[in-house]
Amino acid sequence: MPLLKRILKGEKMGFRELSSAKQAIYLLQKGKPSPARKKASGVRKQEKRANHREETARIRDAVFARADGKCENCFKTDLHLQLDHWLGGSGRRVQRQSLASTWAVCASCHFARTDNMPDAAYWNDRFERHCFKHGYFFHPHAEHAPVKKQGNAPQAQELVIPEVPHD
Repeated sequence: MPLLKRILKGEKMGFRELSSAKQAIYLLQKGKPSPARKKASGVRKQEKRANHREETARIRDAVFARADGKCENCFKTDLHLQLDHWLGGSGRRVQRQSLASTWAVCASCHFARTDNMPDAAYWNDRFERHCFKHGYFFHPHAEHAPVKKQGNAPQAQELVIPEVPHD
């Protein structure tokens, strides 16, 4: 460590260099690796993404082989199938992808499921049947009350406060 060697020689240093040296000494005393030896976070993220892509590709191949060219929801053939994650997640939410939590669906079924059309109960029933057929454990989605869109909200009415007689 060139910085520590400079300290041992007694060279004069600026505040930042001195602060970095103190941190390095602290980490060495605690038995932790120095920041220079740690893998850069960018490299770790790239490796994580690459592993995730490989895992998804492996699952995609297995799911499409299981589907045998048919949509696993509507059972139509000769369609461009898409991989749908039943229990999805992104960012800090862990995506729980596995052969049991994914299915191959056609584009129209994928679009409908993404938009929850006709409703969550319908898709829970369809995926439960799929899981039963293949011997997988079923994890239902929570069924929420439909969200009212802004355009469908009732118009605000004027609030009338009756006058109260004073004594």
